[in-house]
Amino acid sequence: MDKIREDTLKSKAPKLISELDTPLIKIARDLNQRSVDEIIFSDSKTLKEYKN
Repeated sequence: MDKIREDTLKSKAPKLISELDTPLIKIARDLNQRSVDEIIFSDSKTLKEYKN
């Protein structure tokens, strides 16, 4: 969150200050909002993205 704030203060508008989630992360978050007991990720990078 601090990085986004710093980038915002340093930038001249318009500028992209944060990236959108990957499609895989969007799907995992959607599934998590439903009655899903478990989501299994095949790699640790995607798991870390999901937790953020």
